[in-house]
Amino acid sequence: MITKFVINLNRSQERFEKYFDDSYIRWEATDFKDLQIDHYVYKKMISYYNLNENEHRAKCACFLSHYHLLKHIVKNKLNNCLILEDDAQLVRHLPNPADLPTDALIYFGGFFHHKLMTNNKKVVHESKEGVNKLDKSKMRVLMTVSYFIPRYQVAQKIIDYIESLNRYRAIDVILYSVPIDTYYVYPSVYIERCLESQIRKNKKKHSTELYEWK
Repeated sequence: MITKFVINLNRSQERFEKYFDDSYIRWEATDFKDLQIDHYVYKKMISYYNLNENEHRAKCACFLSHYHLLKHIVKNKLNNCLILEDDAQLVRHLPNPADLPTDALIYFGGFFHHKLMTNNKKVVHESKEGVNKLDKSKMRVLMTVSYFIPRYQVAQKIIDYIESLNRYRAIDVILYSVPIDTYYVYPSVYIERCLESQIRKNKKKHSTELYEWK
């Protein structure tokens, strides 16, 4: 059985209503509007110089939403946990947890990017249908729209890594660097719904089931 968490803001609960299946559990997101500039994550988060104030705060709030949920998973020793953001749209059946690696982070959606964040060339990959191991020497998966934690010990490893850092980056960037095996289900199980971004109003692209950004 999979426990499905949906990260959702209190002021945007209508976005959670799309998850009509009672098996989805709403997880209250940290709202960037409530984040004070003296918060330790605000001070430790690295952003590009041209990122505006609200986007920096939103990056911090997103980080905290995922971090707090991972802590909850560890505290309660929960296994087979699916973490979704509230713009995730189911496009195919969920895999059987018994068919997935047990000591790894597994993406159910997102998009491929070169391992170097500054390299924006399209990633060439040879993904097969089903579960693939992510070749971190070539690429990463960006976005945290949908990922799977098979055992709470995996969440603990992510938390341990985060807490070892002196400075933070966006949560999807950090996950690439966590010293654990990473896999992805191809094509993706979830794509990103074409909703207006709560952070960047001019956002036009979204993740596809082929892990592309279009």
